Amino acid sequence: MGAALSLSSGAALAANRGSCSGPDPGYPKPNSIKPGESTTFQVWFYCTNGQIGVFLPDTVTLQVSKLPSGVTYSPKTASFKGGDGVTVTMNTTKDVAAGSTVKFTVGAKGKACASYTPVCPVSFQIKPEIKCPKSAKGVCPNVWWFNGVDPQPKNYVTTIETSPGGTDYNWQITSGAQYAQFSNNSATMDTKNKNSVVVEPSADPGTGAPTVSVKVTVKSKDGTATSDEFKLTVLKPYKLAPNGVVDSKDGQGYHSRPTYLLQDQTGKTLPLPVPVRENFNAGSSNLWPGGSNWTAGNNKEQTLLANPTDIHDDLIKSGAGCNILFPKLGQVPCAKPPGTVKECGNQLCTQPVISWTGGVWIGGVAANRLSGVQVMSNSWVLFQDHGRNCSIKSPLSAVTFQPFTCP
Repeated sequence: MGAALSLSSGAALAANRGSCSGPDPGYPKPNSIKPGESTTFQVWFYCTNGQIGVFLPDTVTLQVSKLPSGVTYSPKTASFKGGDGVTVTMNTTKDVAAGSTVKFTVGAKGKACASYTPVCPVSFQIKPEIKCPKSAKGVCPNVWWFNGVDPQPKNYVTTIETSPGGTDYNWQITSGAQYAQFSNNSATMDTKNKNSVVVEPSADPGTGAPTVSVKVTVKSKDGTATSDEFKLTVLKPYKLAPNGVVDSKDGQGYHSRPTYLLQDQTGKTLPLPVPVRENFNAGSSNLWPGGSNWTAGNNKEQTLLANPTDIHDDLIKSGAGCNILFPKLGQVPCAKPPGTVKECGNQLCTQPVISWTGGVWIGGVAANRLSGVQVMSNSWVLFQDHGRNCSIKSPLSAVTFQPFTCP
């Protein structure tokens, strides 16, 4: 008995055998993951002294073969009873190359069993992840339709990107291809080793907000992997929502500024400055009984880069050079400062003096006066002591106000 108790630890270790099993199809296996995510799996370490069905408990140090940069594992050590599974977690950083297949082996060195062989072979894929680049903040994840304006307003070009490190990137629009396409006018595009692509609008999204789904398949030196679907919403400039009117004095007359919010078809204000163009498609009409010598003033059509939270008109009538204080019917009225006119001669001050008609276009360019999306039709009307946008339709499907009905 004494001799048996004096048996060296080395001899005891030599008598025991360790082995590894798993991951198996019927048990948790590593999932394909995106860069920056983690995945778990189980392996089973068996330490036996040679007796059938007898497994010894052990505390082991895991031995994982070389991993690519950005991939780590835990735990480093584990204790188990015979037949218990050991859960291993693989962690990745954001800069792990997409498309990679991470292959490695898991073994162990223990106390009861010196080594566990054969080791367990394990592998999992790093899936590419599609996202909006920081430079596209506000525009992505949307695709913006401007009725075929070419080039697309530069603030509203939609670029998406995926994880770097691949040798080939093949993009595919998997649904919604009737509303969007890649810059090659197709629903598929191979960008070679470039990890980004431009998605362009191809059709009017209507009054809804349809979605477009995109996938990318990335090849790398270590394998091929396909991303999850990335969804984009197709939007367009849709309407001008009234946001107040300010009337102020301008010389002997007035300066009226009606202001609007430029909204898409979901009712949200557009995120970035956008080209805005007013189109005057008819001459001015004299509305004062007997006529007047008022003109429409500065009605030059021009394209401006405007803030969507401050789309405004400037209706100005200075009143300079007019000496008629109390015009009679048929005489030319003078413009007055806001709120100073109680009666306009024999007419109420609500009598319009002059108007002209047209509409507002978004995303247009000066070379084409009707390019872009029309978001409002209206009349510009000058009264004796204020100006207004009247007979408004916005969106164009809205019910028209009666002539000279002004908000």
